[in-house]
Amino acid sequence: CAGDREFSLRHVSNGVEVFVAGQTHRLDPVAGAEGQYSNGTVTYTESGGSATLTGVFGEPYENCRRKRGDWWFDFW
Repeated sequence: CAGDREFSLRHVSNGVEVFVAGQTHRLDPVAGAEGQYSNGTVTYTESGGSATLTGVFGEPYENCRRKRGDWWFDFW
């Protein structure tokens, strides 16, 4: 992400989990908004190969690009 920030994400049953700033956040799909997940406070949006994360410490995480890891999660 811009400013050398990173977070990790994994897809779980009907949603995603985001690990950022030492905390894990469970996010559900936002109705009618493809590529967007939220829990009412934290929002993750993916579009056109980039992602944004808001509502967390040190926000916003902008212009994030996927980096594949060998672990179960994807770094952004």
